[in-house]
Amino acid sequence: MQEVISGPDIGRVVAVFTVVAGLAVVAGLALRKFLPKFTGVPLAGSAVRIVERANLGPGTRVHLLQVEGERVLVAESRTGVAVTVLGKSSATGQP
Repeated sequence: MQEVISGPDIGRVVAVFTVVAGLAVVAGLALRKFLPKFTGVPLAGSAVRIVERANLGPGTRVHLLQVEGERVLVAESRTGVAVTVLGKSSATGQP
């Protein structure tokens, strides 16, 4: 036979639900703030945009960025980082 849930048990269920819902809201806000850093998708109004990335080999990558209307090429390897400003981007938005 099933037992009927009493008043104190319902209170515990509501309290646990409130805690879990609060954790879900905090996790959603944290993802909204930190996810663009991991995905490369810019925040609204951001001055820096990742146009393209490419892996050239183990430990070597290049990133084409658009920074306030200028194209910047960033090359990174295990030994360091090199930055080259390519100039103003074209009106069509192509790399």
